[in-house]
Amino acid sequence: MSDREKHKKHRIFRRLSRSIEAVGDSVTRRLRLSIRTRISFNYIALYTFVAGVTLLVFVCGYLVMVENQVMQSNQGVLEGIPQNVQSLTEEEATEYLSRLKEDNRFSIAAYTSENTVFYPEESPIIWYQNRKNANIVFENLPFLSMYRYQLLPKEIYTTIADGQQMLVVLFFDVSTYWHALKFFVFLLAIAYLFGLFILWTLGSFKLKRVFQPIRDITQIARETNVQNLDRRIDVSTAKYELKDLAITINEMIDRIQEGYKRQQRFVSDVSHELRTPISVIQGYANMLDRWGKKDPEVLQESIDALTNEAQNMQNLVEGLLFLARHDKETLQLDKRRFDLSEIVESIIKDCEVIDKNHVYKYAFESNSCIHADLNQIKQCLRIFLDNAKKYTPDGKNIFVRVGKEGRYAFVDVQDEGVGIAKEDLHSIFERFYRADESRTKTTGGYGLGLSIAKAIVLEHKGKIQVRTKLNEGSSFRIYLPIEKE
Repeated sequence: MSDREKHKKHRIFRRLSRSIEAVGDSVTRRLRLSIRTRISFNYIALYTFVAGVTLLVFVCGYLVMVENQVMQSNQGVLEGIPQNVQSLTEEEATEYLSRLKEDNRFSIAAYTSENTVFYPEESPIIWYQNRKNANIVFENLPFLSMYRYQLLPKEIYTTIADGQQMLVVLFFDVSTYWHALKFFVFLLAIAYLFGLFILWTLGSFKLKRVFQPIRDITQIARETNVQNLDRRIDVSTAKYELKDLAITINEMIDRIQEGYKRQQRFVSDVSHELRTPISVIQGYANMLDRWGKKDPEVLQESIDALTNEAQNMQNLVEGLLFLARHDKETLQLDKRRFDLSEIVESIIKDCEVIDKNHVYKYAFESNSCIHADLNQIKQCLRIFLDNAKKYTPDGKNIFVRVGKEGRYAFVDVQDEGVGIAKEDLHSIFERFYRADESRTKTTGGYGLGLSIAKAIVLEHKGKIQVRTKLNEGSSFRIYLPIEKE
């Protein structure tokens, strides 16, 4: 076989395999059942199993009842055969059985120990022994072997006068009982079909209501986008676990909506904050182009303004990058052991040198050692002190206290400024957020300071407590874990 023919056969085989896989996938998709259909089939299977067990118990109970009733009504005959036969010869036993058959409503067959026919001489209509030995069920439950012929057998083992072993089998006619049983089974079958219809109808209606929240969830998930994040799942029709699922998804959409709003506000605020320095830079660049080449004063003014705005933009970008690293949990901390009181004292002295318009009062508790990133803690403290300075009128006091509370060391920065309105209190740590009173350019800043301070404190497993009263001042208390000795 040439290589070309081999390649052709391989290509045909590959196409055939693909065709078989495609047919298999198509059949799988067509046979794929929904959860609702599978639950319906499971309920039907359970209902059928219960109905089958009920029918089996009923039939067995009925057969046992029939057997007991027949045996009780013929108890005298059953007890008399062994007593009467054992004193008779073979001929007398045959005559006795013949007479007994004529006087009662049952058939009789007698077998020797070798399973040969003893009475009657001709073979009986039913070869009972052959039927009984057909399988293990008939062997252990002989009365079942004859229900096909509507007969109930009763075995009696005895001996005759010459010592010969004999098995006498009485066949009672139970056709009346059999017809009644078939009628009862027929009624049960009708009841089963009626119950199946009710189960399917009511079950389908009930499952449709139960799974309605899932369809609503699917529809909401497909249709939800940034234009309609206010859509929610109706939980009034849901019950049990599905109601909990719908509520959970609604809460998730709430968080997504809130996060999207924050992102929109963040982008808007960044654009707004960058617009001003960019406009300043463009203005001074144009002024340089027109007059700065020949006028040294204009040149120096432009250079100073450009440098200042470039520094502002750098501070903004660095603040944003710091918060982004905090969000991604990638901040690197250079922790070391130091006394918090010493650091706060050093920062306050710097503030007193720079800020002559406020009075700084402080109280320190010694040995407030923590294990933290020194530079970040300094940055955090400067943010709170800078905030206190910005919003406290000239001549007023700024109080700083360092102490210990439980397993935390704390720094409390309290001012006598404008305070924070109650409606603004929950938002002061959001990025670019500034209360209405602080949105003027007199205070400056981009509204990132408290967000950065909060991120630093959280990175150190600390917490922040804020107390404020409008027009009287605010207190920011920072808690940081004390280093274990």
